[in-house]
Amino acid sequence: MKTMGDRLMYLVGLQFDSLTDFASKTEINYSNLNQVKNNKRDLSMGQLTKLIEIFPNLNVAWLISGEGDSFHPSQSNVCEPREDYESELLVEKLFLKMLDNSKVMRKIAEIKANS
Repeated sequence: MKTMGDRLMYLVGLQFDSLTDFASKTEINYSNLNQVKNNKRDLSMGQLTKLIEIFPNLNVAWLISGEGDSFHPSQSNVCEPREDYESELLVEKLFLKMLDNSKVMRKIAEIKANS
């Protein structure tokens, strides 16, 4: 999967009937997701944070850059909602701690700058 749009649609296909269903259940704007699907934009930091909350074992580095596995191998591939994040800041800190890849970090900075 070469693009973030391809990887997003892979994620959608795991558990959801359609992009519309995914948008509804993740509470992420369908129009924005459709633009990501069509490679017209990237997911924002807020949208990435929402996906981490919903898919706690999602490898965000994979979603952003295509590098690595789609889910962290040390955790179950069961995708269950996660309610225990207290703030977006905590999620962002955990997310950044997981990453040590400079390519991914540059992409995150680009996404933040465009958000």
